[in-house]
Amino acid sequence: MPTVLKPRPAQDLPVVQERSWHFDRANGMWTVNGQIVDLNRCDAQVKQGTAEIWNISTAGGWAHPVHVHLEEYHILTYNDKPVAGTSLGGRKDVFALYPGDQMRIYMKFRDWLGKYVMHCHNVVHEDHAMMVRWDIVP
Repeated sequence: MPTVLKPRPAQDLPVVQERSWHFDRANGMWTVNGQIVDLNRCDAQVKQGTAEIWNISTAGGWAHPVHVHLEEYHILTYNDKPVAGTSLGGRKDVFALYPGDQMRIYMKFRDWLGKYVMHCHNVVHEDHAMMVRWDIVP
């Protein structure tokens, strides 16, 4: 392990929106914001060239390793505590949240347009529709 890591990329794009994503179980199904995935439904449209703050939380008795496709993110707080200067302060694309945990992340949407997903990386949860689709638009 190197003693010095590459500097964390700047959080230099304007934050234009804040969203909340809650991973849970409802009516016997694994859900995000109370819904199972419908890949024909866009759960969030984000504008290319901007940034957003996403609040991700969990409930119930399971851990949910949340995986966001396309962009790495920066954890700003984990269970309301700042993460700067800790092992949580690096770039992430998946991070395990345990029952009742919450994290606040900074996401940039720089280069690509299109349809992307965020899902629980527990394969059973993912296979049973614990996922959302979000789109990057011009």
